[in-house]
Amino acid sequence: MFIWCFAPILYAYTAECFPTEIRSSGTGFTYGIGRLANTASPLVIAFLFSNYGYLSVFAYIAACWVAVALAVGILGPLTKHQTL
Repeated sequence: MFIWCFAPILYAYTAECFPTEIRSSGTGFTYGIGRLANTASPLVIAFLFSNYGYLSVFAYIAACWVAVALAVGILGPLTKHQTL
């Protein structure tokens, strides 16, 4: 449930981090980097599942989302009251 709520908010926030002139390029580049990083996840999940069981898979996915939330919360620029 949290992933379905957090992901759209993160996508909207990502677009606001770029100036209007390069918003689509910046957002596309960011999504592309994320997709490349996701290529390793199936291998990690298969390893975790085969060696440690399904609970480790859920823990891994939760840890990844917590890391994203912390990174955005700590390192992400504030976009409130900013001119687009």
